[in-house]
Amino acid sequence: MDHGFVTVVMPFEAVWASEVETLIGRALGNPMHPRVAERLGERAVVHFMSLLVVPAEQGGPAHLLLEASVDGTAEAGIDAIAEALEPQLGEVLKKAHIAGPGSLRDQLLGHLLVLGQAWWETPGLPFAGTPGLPCRRIIREAALARRLGDILRQLPDGLALFDRLQAARNALWLDGDSKWAFAPEAAPCLKAAPDSGLTPLVRGFFGDAIPDRSFDALAAMRTGACIALEFLATIGWPFLLMAVVLVVAAARFMSAIDALVFVGALLGVLAVLVVLRLRRLEIRNTPEDEEPASPDVEAVMRGEGYAAQNLLFSVSRLQPGLLRRFALRFSFFSVGLVKYFCRPGFLGANRVIHFARWLVVPGTRQMVFLSNYDGSWQGYVGDFVINTAGAKGVTSIWSNCLGFPRTRNLYDDGAADRDRLVRWARRQQRPVHGWYTAYAGLTTDRIRTNAAIRQGLANATSAQDARDWLACFGSATEPESSLACHDIPALAFGPLPRLRHACLLGYAFRGAPARARAWLRRLEPLVSYDEKPGREWAVTLALSARGVLGTGVPTVQDMATFPVAFQQGMDDAERARANGDVDAQAPARWIWGSGNTRVDALVMVHAASPSLLIKCLDRVRAQACAGEQAEVLFRRCADLPLKGPSREAFGFVDGISQPAMSGTRRAKGLRPEDVVAAGELVLGYPDQRGGLAPSPTLRAACDPDHDLDDAGIADDRQRPEFAGGPNVTSRDLGRNGTYLVVRELAQNVDAFERWLDTAAPALHGADVPWHPGHRREWLAAKLVGRWRDGSALVHHPDEPASGWNGTRPAHVGNRFAYVQEDSSGARCPLGAHIRRANPRDALAPNSAEGFAAVQTHRLLRVGRSYRDPDGSQGLMFMCINASIERQFEFVQQRWLLNPSFSGLQDETDALLGSRHGRAFNLPGRPGRVAAGLSRFVTMRGGGYFFLPGRAALRVLAG
Repeated sequence: MDHGFVTVVMPFEAVWASEVETLIGRALGNPMHPRVAERLGERAVVHFMSLLVVPAEQGGPAHLLLEASVDGTAEAGIDAIAEALEPQLGEVLKKAHIAGPGSLRDQLLGHLLVLGQAWWETPGLPFAGTPGLPCRRIIREAALARRLGDILRQLPDGLALFDRLQAARNALWLDGDSKWAFAPEAAPCLKAAPDSGLTPLVRGFFGDAIPDRSFDALAAMRTGACIALEFLATIGWPFLLMAVVLVVAAARFMSAIDALVFVGALLGVLAVLVVLRLRRLEIRNTPEDEEPASPDVEAVMRGEGYAAQNLLFSVSRLQPGLLRRFALRFSFFSVGLVKYFCRPGFLGANRVIHFARWLVVPGTRQMVFLSNYDGSWQGYVGDFVINTAGAKGVTSIWSNCLGFPRTRNLYDDGAADRDRLVRWARRQQRPVHGWYTAYAGLTTDRIRTNAAIRQGLANATSAQDARDWLACFGSATEPESSLACHDIPALAFGPLPRLRHACLLGYAFRGAPARARAWLRRLEPLVSYDEKPGREWAVTLALSARGVLGTGVPTVQDMATFPVAFQQGMDDAERARANGDVDAQAPARWIWGSGNTRVDALVMVHAASPSLLIKCLDRVRAQACAGEQAEVLFRRCADLPLKGPSREAFGFVDGISQPAMSGTRRAKGLRPEDVVAAGELVLGYPDQRGGLAPSPTLRAACDPDHDLDDAGIADDRQRPEFAGGPNVTSRDLGRNGTYLVVRELAQNVDAFERWLDTAAPALHGADVPWHPGHRREWLAAKLVGRWRDGSALVHHPDEPASGWNGTRPAHVGNRFAYVQEDSSGARCPLGAHIRRANPRDALAPNSAEGFAAVQTHRLLRVGRSYRDPDGSQGLMFMCINASIERQFEFVQQRWLLNPSFSGLQDETDALLGSRHGRAFNLPGRPGRVAAGLSRFVTMRGGGYFFLPGRAALRVLAG
């Protein structure tokens, strides 16, 4: 329902003004006397109403001002007010000696003003902060929200989000008298800011009050056309008419085109002259910088603070001149354009105004401002100062008044001078003696929240809807980019170093999909989520493409929404070749992950003690046995040390350069280069460039309980807003999940040490240590990029930080940049393992774009070393990434195995590459190499896996 604005202005002799104000306070009161307010409230039409006295100008009359914000038309509002308050209003009119023919209603209608910018309207601007919400609905929805809050507090803990919403619905339905709330009803006040298409051009004016969108030519043309038509229909038509007359007159002496050009130039010159004249008047304006009188402030404050809202009533004196009158009308028009750019009910970022209006009292130079707002007066004025659009809008209007703080170009500065604005605005204020509010305890935010609760009760259908709906009760709705940590697998946050003991199990599904789902249901309570799982053990479940399909939930069509790399798997012939898995480490030679040894489900168990590890392992195996799943892989990982860093089989400190996920506890206090956007590691969140990685989807029919979020919902949508968008037929299966790459890498430690023994004595150069033992350690460090104690070659090129004998404290440094500190590779060779795995600033020196490019390829390593009973050892390389191709495969193929990395020739990673006797370029003299490299690391098995989020696992488990 549209709102109407009752604005009745009735002149009377100024001599009666003081007595009229006193009578208003006695007859109506501020706040309005309960019995009087009850009669007005029974109509449930009037939101706010006040009866005020506008003081007289010198020698002129005073004015009685009746203003109200009502549902429907102003005439309907006057009917309700006259019927409810006839005795009180009649007494006030009599005291003011305002006599007129007919009933009270007729007298009020006879002095009703229509506010607007058109030349035939009273100059003014009305504003509604809760559009589309009738008074009766606001009151009913407030009671509904209180009732639902009581219901939710009585529900048991542990219910899933959507189950909690459904339980509240069921309880409310049984009340019997609340069924009206289940009927959807539009709530315009919840809608997002319209897409004007002009955002890049106007965002400097509105600031963050409007979403950051790109320029849209069609939308911009539509908005521009609407603004132009509105301007012509209100202010601009006389100028258009004048332009037409001038063109017709000029066409008698010149061609039509020349006439158009001439008149256009003439009007342009006229516009410039007008602007210059206004600027000159602005410069000549004398600001008033005085403290308001204490008794006046006391009189104003006497009427404040009795409700959640207050009424601001100010009377300012306009500067003289027709040009100022035109500037004021144009300012009203300009401020009214916020409807094309800001959320409904918002003035820029200002969200606390219920109803407001500006008006010029007819026949005077007095401008009245009325605003029913939330909170304190100081806070309200402060909102305008910190609100870019609000400050400029207020300045453009009040700059046409005497004494306003110094402005620049009519809309800059002014209101931005907070202290002077506060003093000036207080001096304009008048006491309020008669004021009514229909809902004294409700702020605009609470009204919008109550509307969202009602709307969600009727329309919420998904897990994210339930999350937003429940957030309406006592907390704010989290941004879409906020991590839902309790739904994200624990392993996605990092390698769980607190849980020192771990093992890995691989299962192949046997039998019908129902058996696989039954097993997942039994396993689901064990699976760990959140950054800190809160248990002394953790279980992680990951599914291969064949495993996801083997649950029987997704169809082949659903599987097609997964990335191609995941669908094909690591053992695909072409992918294996691109990843360097050929010859001795081709998939056909793997001991698991290919052919008959493919893994459908990977389970990783972490525990704080060996006994807990065995206990969890027994539970997992017992459940798998009951589900008749075949165990095709078991690896017991090496225990992490009680103190100090862990080391991989070659003796190097492991896990040093690890990115932290933005929004997590671990990311707090870290440098930007050590933090990556959540979307780089988890699906459903913005990545380093602000986009969303593609996420697999599932047909809606496979998720009857709507545990999953809807697919394709924009992350910048207005929330909470449950109006019911397009008919979404698919669910987001990937959100809060990620992809896990697993590669079992056997490390031939003996071969590595033998090569060092052979290659080190052949090295020569001033930078090469003379001691044989030091020389082989120096060579090993050059291959890796770090010494075995973890210290980086960039900062310690000659010996490890702990010294050759390990007598000094180790320094595992990670704060360095290659281009800035070692651009030539003199310290850390260009082909060193860590330089390839993370080039840092080397892709585009001194460029933010280059840094961002490297960040989009970062991996979170969560694997561990292993040692088999037969003495073989190696690394269970495991990494988390949101895009297998863009992250793992890119690093593997483009950096680690690239023979031309950093301009090198025919040289791949010294540890992971296929060597066949190739050499490794060392720093120093050109052509100095360490020759005879062989294969030190062999691929024994692996795969690409999907780590489902909590809701996705629940759906896949049926």
